[in-house]
Amino acid sequence: MRIALLLLCLLTSLPLLANEPPTLLGQLCIETDPAGAQVYIDRQLVGVTPYANDIPFGRYLVELRLSNYETVRQIVNIDANLPRYPLATTLRKLTGFWIVRSQPSGAEVSVDGISVGKTPLTLPSLSLGQHQADIVLPGYKSKTVLFELPNRVPVKQEIELTSDSGGLSIESDPSGATVFVNNAEQGVTPLELDRLSAGQKQSVTLRMAGYEEVTRTFNFTPGQKESLQVKLIPLPGTLSVYTLPAGARIYVDDEYQGNTDGIKLKLPAGSHRVRVELPGYKPMARTVEVPKGASVAEEFRLLSNRGTMTVVTTPPGTSVYIDGKLRGVTKASPNGDNQPSLPLVIEQIDAGEH
Repeated sequence: MRIALLLLCLLTSLPLLANEPPTLLGQLCIETDPAGAQVYIDRQLVGVTPYANDIPFGRYLVELRLSNYETVRQIVNIDANLPRYPLATTLRKLTGFWIVRSQPSGAEVSVDGISVGKTPLTLPSLSLGQHQADIVLPGYKSKTVLFELPNRVPVKQEIELTSDSGGLSIESDPSGATVFVNNAEQGVTPLELDRLSAGQKQSVTLRMAGYEEVTRTFNFTPGQKESLQVKLIPLPGTLSVYTLPAGARIYVDDEYQGNTDGIKLKLPAGSHRVRVELPGYKPMARTVEVPKGASVAEEFRLLSNRGTMTVVTTPPGTSVYIDGKLRGVTKASPNGDNQPSLPLVIEQIDAGEH
């Protein structure tokens, strides 16, 4: 192309060499890559490249303009020393600034199918015009955006990515419960979970020693955020009560529970007042700590609060009454009727006067 343009310049300049006196016309030959640039001489449009034309000797401002390319400006001197002026140039494509940020950051960015990096990202040399960008981040929905760079003014774009899964914030009272999602352990409360698959049921279970297990079911939509606050219920404890002798009446927190030796009682975890009563024995009471979900046993050895009386009579065969109630009859001694009776032992006599 350049050789053809130079030949054109030579051919069109032959009349100048043949005429006498020398003409005051020179020749301007312009070539651009790419072709098609508009040629302005002293601000006047005179044609497009490739361009060749006679021009009077003189000093000119030449401008080459092509859409989406930088304008080239050059001073040209055409005179007797340089009557033929060839001008060849490669136009530089105009580029624009694109600044992109994503929330969250770290997303992979492709522009027009070419990977260009991760957000936050500044691209200072994209060609002007419309572009397509694809934003990809694992765990989030991919997003495609169209943007246009009309000039060199930076274009800023904020991309809000939507999670393709659900999120769950979990708290428990008390804290420290172990969390399982679909039977897979995730950590202890308080706990923040994300990347919970959307579109399918998620079984969330909280477990803590001494407390009832809690299970909740969630079905997340993409980007859905939920919170779960659970007050854990302590497991009851088991209290077994034994008395010696057996058969005492058993009270827990002043409520009668029965008189079965070794009775097993389900009680809320914590402190409880246990009292046992048996006629002829001193009542006994004590505070018992029942742990959450555990079993404890308490034994009460009762102390008698009654006395024993031994009665010997002469003659034998005497009926003995205590407080008007017959308690026995003395028996004759084997040694003869005139002997004192055998001892009559009367037990379980309440303390005091009778």
